[in-house]
Amino acid sequence: MFRLLLLGTLTLTLGGCFLNRSGSEGSGRDAGRLGGARDSGARDSGATDSGVRDGGRGDAGRGDAGRGDAGPSTTDAGSDAGIPPALEPLLVEAPCGFSTGGGGCEMIADPDQSAVFVGSPGGPLPVTLRVRGVAELQPYDFAAGGSGNYRVDGEAQNPDWTILRLTISDPASTYHLNAAETFENRCFALDYTINTTITPGATVTLHVDDGDGFGWQNLDERGAPVSTTPPLPVSQPYDGQFIYVTLD
Repeated sequence: MFRLLLLGTLTLTLGGCFLNRSGSEGSGRDAGRLGGARDSGARDSGATDSGVRDGGRGDAGRGDAGRGDAGPSTTDAGSDAGIPPALEPLLVEAPCGFSTGGGGCEMIADPDQSAVFVGSPGGPLPVTLRVRGVAELQPYDFAAGGSGNYRVDGEAQNPDWTILRLTISDPASTYHLNAAETFENRCFALDYTINTTITPGATVTLHVDDGDGFGWQNLDERGAPVSTTPPLPVSQPYDGQFIYVTLD
């Protein structure tokens, strides 16, 4: 099921992919996304293990252009010091495998993606990160900050749901990128920004945790998929969930 930085401002665009969710604990997800058979036995019988995941994915969901937005993104901040800030774009995908019925599917999550932040030495630099994707959302408890669709620190209210997390090694910080006030049995199109600071040489890591190995398909209340703002390194509409982070 699907990470970024310190307190900040964000600009957000939501689109819908549907299914009514019952209860703040996400209990209504069991029947929908698992087709009434979401216990550990059902998952073991249908889901692929880590040794065969890559072989089954093929080209699903990836655009012909590859990763798009080729090369590091840059901003003007710090350019006077000689080394403009730069960060390679980060993408993690969780495409759908087999359908479980009721709007759910098996999710096959990418491994973590990391990049080193480049800039003039001398301490943390202010940056703006742009977050785009399609994902299911969930509440995060005990957050230290954030608003809209991201939270600083915190803990997923339901670990069976997709957790999208961005971590920065210096200054050490954690951002959850698919936050909401309540559970809903559908996906959303994401497009927002986070203002934060990163020290040159720090490692930025994007992580998706698919929880129980299942997730909501990219479908709205009419049964139609949603898309977020291009350009992107994946084809849209995307068959599953993904998150893409760039330096704005």
